[in-house]
Amino acid sequence: MSESGPERPVRPSMEKIDLEEEDKKARRNSLKQRAINASNKFRTSFSKKSRRNSKVMSVVVEDEHDAEDLKAVEALRQALIQEDMLPAKHDEFHMLLRFLKARNYELDKAKKMWTDMITWRKEYGADTIMEEYEFKEKEEVLQYYPQGHHGVDKDGRPIYIERLGMVDATKLMQATTLERYIKYHVMEFERTFVDKFPACSIAAKKHVDQSTTILDVQNVGLKSMNKSARELIQSLQNIDGNNYPETLCRMYIINAGSGFRLLWNTVKSFLDPKTTAKINVLGNKFQSKLLEIIDASELPDFLGGTCTCSSKGGCMRSDKGPWQDPDIMKMVRNGEHKCSSRSTIPDEKNVSEADDEPSGTHREQVKHPQLTPVHEEIVSCKKEPKRSNQSAYEPKDNTHAIERAVDSSYARPMHKAPTPRDNYYANNGYKGDGLGNQIFTGMMTFMMGCMTMVRMTRNMPKKLTDSNQYSGVYYEEEPVRRRPEPYQMQAPGISTAEYLSMMKRLGDLEEKVIILTNKPLEMPPEKEEMLNNALKRIESLEIELAAAKKSLKDALAQQQEFAAYLEKKKKKKNIFGF
Repeated sequence: MSESGPERPVRPSMEKIDLEEEDKKARRNSLKQRAINASNKFRTSFSKKSRRNSKVMSVVVEDEHDAEDLKAVEALRQALIQEDMLPAKHDEFHMLLRFLKARNYELDKAKKMWTDMITWRKEYGADTIMEEYEFKEKEEVLQYYPQGHHGVDKDGRPIYIERLGMVDATKLMQATTLERYIKYHVMEFERTFVDKFPACSIAAKKHVDQSTTILDVQNVGLKSMNKSARELIQSLQNIDGNNYPETLCRMYIINAGSGFRLLWNTVKSFLDPKTTAKINVLGNKFQSKLLEIIDASELPDFLGGTCTCSSKGGCMRSDKGPWQDPDIMKMVRNGEHKCSSRSTIPDEKNVSEADDEPSGTHREQVKHPQLTPVHEEIVSCKKEPKRSNQSAYEPKDNTHAIERAVDSSYARPMHKAPTPRDNYYANNGYKGDGLGNQIFTGMMTFMMGCMTMVRMTRNMPKKLTDSNQYSGVYYEEEPVRRRPEPYQMQAPGISTAEYLSMMKRLGDLEEKVIILTNKPLEMPPEKEEMLNNALKRIESLEIELAAAKKSLKDALAQQQEFAAYLEKKKKKKNIFGF
């Protein structure tokens, strides 16, 4: 009795513990099942909603950010926020970085350039121009100014082509006005922002915001640079350089004759070396050089490729490119061109990996949702899969794992909501920035140089040495890793006074050339009469000369006859003398 007595009260307590454990297990299983059902319900509804967009879920847009670029962009961003000059639409890493590069990473100059751009967009209505403006004379304009995008290069950048030798500026200005054409130019640039660069980013699976430009300058000469052409180019270059900087990767100027090369060698000394490094001036044997960077199927036949686009009215009218693919454009409308690690990984991966992961501090992830994205500041998107192995924020419990999967699934749509300013890099650091290349993004730098050399105006030195005019819309092919020193042009070999004197003399010379060019080709009546009288006098002199020649010949013949007569007399005298 004494031995069995103490055992009896123990059994009920053990049974009670077992019941409590079973109850906890049942509640845990119930919670687990509810979490699984919620996850499946969300995943099923999401897959139904985006079943036709299944390709989107597999697209990963690669991008890399330099640590110094991140710091520079954040500094510019905070400065703009303080002045309320950073609209949410333009709060993008790549767009801010372009303005920094355009001003050699000088914060004050980049902020001034950005502020002027925002002001211009509000006054010009650039944000709504695609919906509000209609350019009815487009077909006629393209006839006198052949231009447009056609295909992509081997790096996925869109190719922009202009046939400057076929431009008829006079008829172009008859078909439209300068103001309407400039507005059309801005509209096409905005379309490149919205459609073309994002489509190229999806097709290439990496961020694309630069273009390759080809300028055909065959038959381009001084006569091509008349007043209308100069005004048009100057207006377009000012808009592109000031509002759409750093979108040129490289430019090829083909069919350049000896005169054009001589002009280019002169202009090149005034340009920023960063700009001239992007420009390649080629002769008429350019095909092999273009085929090094562009597939033959993407290059028009008149440039040495195999594409004709015969079914679309020719290559210059086809607007060929990834932006013509409906599936890709659907991805663009869904924002899949933006480099975002969370939006490109399928949901199923989270659940499958979570089932086998050990438990951890799950609540830390809930309390600090910014911690994981902050890691993206110095890690590119293509390194992203490694983050799935981080154990610091992974749960150990299966129930917690499923809860994390459900929470992360529901957390994704919240990336679309406005985020605090201090979370900029976490959420926006990898957004692709569809910046526009349009008509000559690249073209404008070189063409303004040529135009100013032809104009030879007094303000030419200011425009040629102003890096703002030539850094615009052009990107370098490799990312800038360090803040370069502000560019300073090499000191001229002549004094300022001599230089200004030379510019004045060249300006006077241009005025004289313009006067001679404007003079009528027909000769005035009085000068024509004088010329006719001179011609008549010449004819009379020719007749008199012919008569004199005839008289001389007759006199010579008589002299010869007289000499023969004398010789004959001498012989007779000698005979009779014997």
